[in-house]
Amino acid sequence: MKIKRVIIYTVVLSVLVAAFAFCALNADAAEETSGTCGETLNWTYNPEDNSLVIYGSGAIADYARGEYPWSVYAEEVTSLVFTVDLTYIPDYAFENMPIDDIYIPDGVTHIGYSAFAGTALKSLRLSGNLEHIGAYAFARTELQSVDIPDTVIKLGNSAFSGCKNLESVRIGSGIDKISPNCFDGCSRLESITIPDTVTEIGRWAFNDCGLLQIDFGNGVEIIKDSAFRKCGSIESLELPDSLVEIEMSAFSECKSLRRVTFGNGCERVNNFAFSECEKLSVVTLNEGLAFLSAGAFRDCTALKTLTVPEGVERFVYTEFGWSIETLYVNSASAIAEMVKEWDITEFKALKYVYFACDKTEGISCINLSKSVANVYTKRGVSYYEYNLQDGKEFPFSHTLEQSFDEYGHFDVCSVCGYESNDDLHKYVDYKIVRFSTPFRRGLKQDICECGYATTVVLPILKISPVITVVVLVVLAASVAGLILAVKRKRSKTKNVCDQ
Repeated sequence: MKIKRVIIYTVVLSVLVAAFAFCALNADAAEETSGTCGETLNWTYNPEDNSLVIYGSGAIADYARGEYPWSVYAEEVTSLVFTVDLTYIPDYAFENMPIDDIYIPDGVTHIGYSAFAGTALKSLRLSGNLEHIGAYAFARTELQSVDIPDTVIKLGNSAFSGCKNLESVRIGSGIDKISPNCFDGCSRLESITIPDTVTEIGRWAFNDCGLLQIDFGNGVEIIKDSAFRKCGSIESLELPDSLVEIEMSAFSECKSLRRVTFGNGCERVNNFAFSECEKLSVVTLNEGLAFLSAGAFRDCTALKTLTVPEGVERFVYTEFGWSIETLYVNSASAIAEMVKEWDITEFKALKYVYFACDKTEGISCINLSKSVANVYTKRGVSYYEYNLQDGKEFPFSHTLEQSFDEYGHFDVCSVCGYESNDDLHKYVDYKIVRFSTPFRRGLKQDICECGYATTVVLPILKISPVITVVVLVVLAASVAGLILAVKRKRSKTKNVCDQ
C-alpha cells in the first residue's frame, strides 16, 4: 500500500513539475515577442503579420550591432510602426530588415549610423523636426525619391550611397555641406536641387551617378575630390560665381561633358579636375583664376585650345600632358613660370603658343628645344610669328621680327639696349634689295645701329598719265627713227654692192 502511494505521489509530482516547466517555457516565449527598448518605450512583434511596433515615448536605447531585443526577427519583419512620441533612433536599429515603407514621426530628431541600411525601403517620409541623419543611415535601400526637410543640419557620410533606384533628391536649406560619398553609386539619380546654403560638396558625393543633371546653388565654394566623377550625362556646366576651388578629379570621366564655363570667383583648379572628359572642347576660364594645373585637362582629347587668363599666378606643369594644340598665355606670372620650370616639349600635341608680349618684362628667353610649336608674341591687337627650329631658344627681344608692333615700335633692344615705346628704332643705313617697278613692289632693308636689319616693302612705282604718254611718244619716235636708220643703212649697202 505504501509503495502504491509513493508511486502515485511521484507521478503527481512529475506532472506538476512538467506543467510548471511548460508554463515557464510559454511565459519565456511570450517575453521574447515583446519587451522594453528604452526608459519609456516598449516593443512588440506580431508573427501573424510580421509587424514590429515601437510604442511609448522618448528615445530607443542604444544596443550593440545585432543585439537589439527584436534582432532575432530581423529577417522576418516586413512592417515597422512607430508611435508619434518617438524622439531618437539609434545606430543599427533596423539594419537589413525587409521593410519597404516607413513613416518617421515628427518627434524624431536623430537617425543613427546605418539605422535603416540594407532595408527594402521604397518610400520614406522623414520627420518634420529631423536634425541629424547618420552615416549610411539609408544606404543600399530601394528608395526612389528623397525629400530632406529644411530642419536637417547634419547629413552623414554615405547616407544614401548605393541606392540604385533613387531618381530624385531635394536637399533642405538647413544643409551647408554635402557629405563625402553621400549619393555615391546612385546610378539612376537624374536630378538634384542644391540650395544656396550648401558651401561644400564632399569627396565622391555624386560619384558614378550616371544620369545626373546638376543645378548648382549660388553658395557652393568648394567641390572636393571626385565629387562628380563618372557623371556621364552632364553635357554642360555653368559653375557659380561663389565657387572658389575645384579639387582633384572633381569632374573626371564625365564622358558627355562638352562645355565648361567658370564663374567669376574661381581661384584654383587642381590636377585631373576634368581629366578623361573625352568630349570636352570648350573651356572658358575666369579672369580671377590664380592657380591652374596643366594636368586638370589630362586626356581631354577634344580640347584643342585653352586661354590662360591674365590673373593666373601659377600655371603648374605636371608629368601628365594634354591634347591642347593652341595655347594663349596672357599671364606674366604664368609665362615666367613656364620659362623657368617647364619643358614645353612634353606637350606633344602643342602647335601654337601665343604669349602676350607686354607681359614678358625681365624675361630673356624660353627654351623650346624641339620644333614642337610656333610661338607668337602680341603687340596691341596683332600677333607676330616666330617659327622654332631645333635647338633654338626663343628670345623676347627686337631681334625677332614679331617683337615689333604694327608701327615698328618695340620696348627694349636686347642688342644695343636702346629703349623706346613711342619712337622708331634708330636705323642708320639701308640697302635696296629690289627696285620698285610699275608692276611689282620693291624691297628695302633698314639697318639698325646695332646691326639688325628689317625688311621694308616699297610701293609699286607710280607714273602720271602725261608722263606715260610722253614716254610712249618718245619711245615710239625712237623706234621709228631706229627703223628708218636701219632701212637707210640697208639701202646704202645695196647701192654699194650694185656698183
